[in-house]
Amino acid sequence: MSTPATQRPLIGLGFLLLAIGFAFVQGTVMAVELPEIVADLGLTPVSGTLAATIMIAVSGATLITAGRAADIYGRRRICLAGIVVVIGASAMSALATDGLAFFASRAIQGAGTALLLTSIGLVGVLFGQSDKRDLAFALLGASVGVGLAAAPLIAAGALALGSWRFSFWLNLPVLAIAYVGIRAFVPETRDDAATPGIDWSGTVFLAVGVIALLFMLTQGSHYGWLISTEASAALGWSPGISPIPLLGVVTLAAFVVFARVEASRRRAGRPVLMDIELFAGRRFAIGCAVSFLFVLGGYALQFMVPVFGRLVLQADTLHVTLLSAVSGVGIAVGGIAAAPLGRRFGDRPVVLGGLWLAAVALAVLLALLDIDLNGAQLALVLAVFGLGYGLTYARITEVALIGVPHARLGLASGMLVASRTLAMAIGSAALTVIMLANAGAGPPTAMEEIAASRIAFGVGLALLAAAFAVALFIPRFESGGESPTARTHGEPP
Repeated sequence: MSTPATQRPLIGLGFLLLAIGFAFVQGTVMAVELPEIVADLGLTPVSGTLAATIMIAVSGATLITAGRAADIYGRRRICLAGIVVVIGASAMSALATDGLAFFASRAIQGAGTALLLTSIGLVGVLFGQSDKRDLAFALLGASVGVGLAAAPLIAAGALALGSWRFSFWLNLPVLAIAYVGIRAFVPETRDDAATPGIDWSGTVFLAVGVIALLFMLTQGSHYGWLISTEASAALGWSPGISPIPLLGVVTLAAFVVFARVEASRRRAGRPVLMDIELFAGRRFAIGCAVSFLFVLGGYALQFMVPVFGRLVLQADTLHVTLLSAVSGVGIAVGGIAAAPLGRRFGDRPVVLGGLWLAAVALAVLLALLDIDLNGAQLALVLAVFGLGYGLTYARITEVALIGVPHARLGLASGMLVASRTLAMAIGSAALTVIMLANAGAGPPTAMEEIAASRIAFGVGLALLAAAFAVALFIPRFESGGESPTARTHGEPP
């Protein structure tokens, strides 16, 4: 059963966006703090990358289950539970004294973030038939940009105060405010017809596969992809044998078992982790595909810019922080601009235009690698990239969720955000490891730094091009987009 809709939806939206924005802060705040965390906890650079991305990976692996739980037990209830978990895990991170404790706290924080991010479905509930729906989704996209822009500033502020731990302590009061506001101004909704039960077995196998894959990507250069190094031998592995191929087998086996479990549960009529029927809606299927590809190629830039700034530009912490914030500001501007542009030109041109801007920015960055790149040039490129990213992020959310019935919003938004979050973890880990490929073998030469940057940015550009190609299949609409009535949830996608 659902409670009556709030009479002040914009106030409720503000508290939802506060929680969502801070989720993105915690996903990227370590990008600037990583060297200090590595030194303080005695980690290697590649292990630090794993610590930075494990939260995102766990969140992506559990998001769909969180969405299912939101449909059954109440979307607001699950969101509030996620806030409580994130607050507790943030305190654990701030108090961690070794790498193991920090890894554990970040993993728990990822699970809590998955619960928290089901709040995206609540945005659709608040504005399902309202003429402010476009504005709500535009502000949602802007909140992501604000979170990404705030993360390096918060990190720099924490370091200026003397410790990276302050950035985790900040979660407690901010999320406590979000908790009180959401509880007061956001109505509870759930799927009254939902079949009881959650696909725990599917969740476990998906999580094992994702975490094993992430460990492979971040630790392969440390332990050796095929032949064991001194570090892996020290862990008890036989000389000449690396643990990475074994992890590859575990990853593949987990994904195969996951697929078989899902097929078996579907045949038996039991709840599944992924609702395949949602992909029958063309807009939802395209929205998820574009989201995965463009985040896989684009979000990693948030992790790569600090590394790039230090290795290639030899910039200090202040300048690296400002550079990292520039793309976030661009994302916020793009997110706000997406709504009026979408109403005038329709979803498809805005998404394609955003992807084009982001791809052009990366292409320019690749070209600038062959000359003496300075901070002003990089800032301009990052601003354009962020603008394109914000336009795409805001409108592709709308593309995917239009037409999804209210009763399936929790699961649908969980699947959509999961596609993005898994892309964040995989892309950030893979591309950052490329940039850190020589971290354990002495200082890299300038040529090696540029070569690694060219590979990383080239991979990102190829993925953005793939996202653009898929977005070409978004259905066309007349200039001005759909009317609010046409955008009502419950119509066929």
